[in-house]
Amino acid sequence: MDPNSARQVLRILPEAPLTVELVERAYAGESWARHPSRYQDAAERSRAAEWALTLAIARDVLLREVRATPLPAPARKGLSTGAIIGIAAGAVAVLALVVVAIFGAASLVTQFTSTAEEAIESATGGSNGIEAPELVDVERYESSETSFTFPAALELYNDGRLEAECPSDYLEGCWQSAVFPDESCGTMRVELAFSDSPTDPQPEHVESVEYSAQAGEAVDVVFGNDAYDYGWINDVTCDEAAS
Repeated sequence: MDPNSARQVLRILPEAPLTVELVERAYAGESWARHPSRYQDAAERSRAAEWALTLAIARDVLLREVRATPLPAPARKGLSTGAIIGIAAGAVAVLALVVVAIFGAASLVTQFTSTAEEAIESATGGSNGIEAPELVDVERYESSETSFTFPAALELYNDGRLEAECPSDYLEGCWQSAVFPDESCGTMRVELAFSDSPTDPQPEHVESVEYSAQAGEAVDVVFGNDAYDYGWINDVTCDEAAS
């Protein structure tokens, strides 16, 4: 099954940016609507069971599609409410963050917040009864969702909790996050990706930083780059196993 067919099966709009939450909500809604237990007739129950298998396949196809694209970056210090809403919805491309960051006018905040709300409603298929995700201070992705080479969960912080770790020479602020490796690693390498494009998943510039990591413990990853508008953790590898 191709991704377009999977979207049709789960009633997800073609233009909607995929997120794990969107796929899971769509799958849960369709599964409940046609669950085999809702049918008394044996033939109808059998057809519903076949459809349940089709739904499961569609869900798997779209989740693999989600994991093939970069995870959203947390908001940098000083971005507007509208910008943060766009990121929290998993749609980094929705807002021109650089415009808000440069101009910062109160009228633009209102304008971009409105735009973000409309975009979120469209992106999450509001006509299908799927609610838009709420703005959250912490976004967590389990290791099964990040698909890093070295399995690790990821948390993105939008509440400024690691602001003290951001060097002052980054005038635009830093992206604040933490990696939680499944296993210990003597030299864990975190690849950072940067881009000015809100839609192209390929980074324009990459850097890497090294850490010593213990299984399940948070490794703060705070990074900035004033030359680019978007930044994210592209991959995590273990160069040297823990001794």
